[in-house]
Amino acid sequence: GGGGGGASSPAAARVDNWAVRYPTYAGDVAKVLVALAERKMKHCGFYGTWHWSARTAYTKYEMVRTMARVLGARDTSHVTPVDDAPSDGAARPHDCALDTSAARLMGIGPKDELDFEKRIVLVLKAFDERCRSRADAADAAA
Repeated sequence: GGGGGGASSPAAARVDNWAVRYPTYAGDVAKVLVALAERKMKHCGFYGTWHWSARTAYTKYEMVRTMARVLGARDTSHVTPVDDAPSDGAARPHDCALDTSAARLMGIGPKDELDFEKRIVLVLKAFDERCRSRADAADAAA
């Protein structure tokens, strides 16, 4: 907005609501990699291609709405879902699920896996705490 001095409206956003994804916490991927490496060290015949991803499916639009709710946003009407398959760029599958059954059957993977909403609460809280800590340090140095 212009120079009215009031609060400005958020910019309109069109967000993909077609492709199904499985947002996976990098810390969980690290746990899987450590477990695979440990298994390989114990069993030299252990090999293959292993997949890992979270179990809960979301579209980008659903992730945006979830993060908005977690962050306390009251109005997300400026965010519009795009329900059509993308027509530009590389062709993508509708559902990006990976088959993680082999790893899960072997007990490989985090025992404390959280779904996206629970994990994003923890990630955003940690991010906020780091930001506040840096701001406090900058204020103290000034």
